[in-house]
Amino acid sequence: MNKRLMKEFIYDGAAIVGQVEQQEQPNDLEKEMRRLIREKEVFVVKISGTSEDSVSANVLGEYMGIIPKKEVSNRTYIRRNISNFIGQNVPVIMKHFDLETKTCKLSRTFAVNQLKGDFLNEIVPKIEEINKDDLNYKKYIKSFEINLDPHFNDYPRVKAKVIQFDAEKHRVMLNIAGLDLMGMMDVGMLDHKFVYNPEAYIDKYFKPNTVIEVALLAFYENRKEGHTEMFIASRKHAIPDPWKGVEKKIRPGDVIIVKALEKRDNHFFGEYDNFQLDIRCFYPNSPDRELLPGELYGRRLVTTGKEYKVEILKVKENRCVLTAKFIEEL
Repeated sequence: MNKRLMKEFIYDGAAIVGQVEQQEQPNDLEKEMRRLIREKEVFVVKISGTSEDSVSANVLGEYMGIIPKKEVSNRTYIRRNISNFIGQNVPVIMKHFDLETKTCKLSRTFAVNQLKGDFLNEIVPKIEEINKDDLNYKKYIKSFEINLDPHFNDYPRVKAKVIQFDAEKHRVMLNIAGLDLMGMMDVGMLDHKFVYNPEAYIDKYFKPNTVIEVALLAFYENRKEGHTEMFIASRKHAIPDPWKGVEKKIRPGDVIIVKALEKRDNHFFGEYDNFQLDIRCFYPNSPDRELLPGELYGRRLVTTGKEYKVEILKVKENRCVLTAKFIEEL
């Protein structure tokens, strides 16, 4: 596969179906197919159907390409859900063909492994160069954690597909760049907003097979234990940061209208102009004394979805936190 097509497939989510040029003469067609097998050239096909043990795609005119289940992926979770490939563009190599039945056997696994090597050779050095001055980098990636870094816009960005949500560890598992490379994204890296209810948030916006753009912050590889390869990814680093310069937009003493998102004992989370606030509930005319659970403006009267007037107390851009004082319900 040429570098242009590889980049379009990896970075833009398989945009072009790279069909092999069809020849008019049968002998020319046979020669071209033999060349593809001999040179192990990677090309892209669009999946048209699936069965219990294979997927199929149109390759050359009347020729039908068959990808056996074991040649779809080395990843078990992908082979279990091969029906998800219908309509998708996937990289393949041709293994052999049959002129009588007009079928050819394809392998996605071989093609992905070839592209994966090129991808890692390009991306991993960039990530390591960005993080070279972070003395704690190696320690963070071994625990699949990473600091909020100063190189916010420098990390390479790719398309990734949501696999599943690990509720126990609060992580979203991803398929990076369509190459069956595992990616892990902590819920704190989903959005600039505080995700106070991860399960509901992910179920609404990041269901399995959803394609999103992410930044790759780190790469972890362990050759001793089953050759583990894992990217630490962040959607937060791939979308505009609304907190940039927030201290100039919102100041202590400002009175604003917020929508209640989640209520707790003596405070609740509210939303204002794409910002999330932690609103503290105080006794009337006593700003230094917080309410006890369930009293007055606490859990009893705060209703999710309603609007409330609040006064900004603190603005902290570096921690992405706005703290406000409850005034009244509208």
